[in-house]
Amino acid sequence: MNESDVFSRDPKLVCRKMKLGIPSDILANINQKGIILNLGIIWKKFYKILFFVLLFSAIIFGGYVWNRNLHSSTWDEQKKQEFVKSQDKGVVFNENNFEKALEIVGQRAEENSKTSDVGKDFFSSY
Repeated sequence: MNESDVFSRDPKLVCRKMKLGIPSDILANINQKGIILNLGIIWKKFYKILFFVLLFSAIIFGGYVWNRNLHSSTWDEQKKQEFVKSQDKGVVFNENNFEKALEIVGQRAEENSKTSDVGKDFFSSY
């Protein structure tokens, strides 16, 4: 067994070798499994609070970014007008296609308005 193995297993020797100033009786009572179990108990108590703190911080940050982008835009009036003009060019109203669509809708409405003659009434009593 070499010297590093001894130091990793005995907290008193680690304390003396590294000169941490921690009393050796405290180090002797440290139980690694107990620490892990205590951390698990603490996590069970506070994980919901941590989740909601992170959730609300993300919501607040998102609101800040949204508000900043909404109210402090960096575009000047000339750039805004150029954008509006470029968007207006994208929509073209084709009146001929619109008239054709209206005719088709009218024809379908006429066909649907014609009543078909039912030969026998299925709902009447015999």
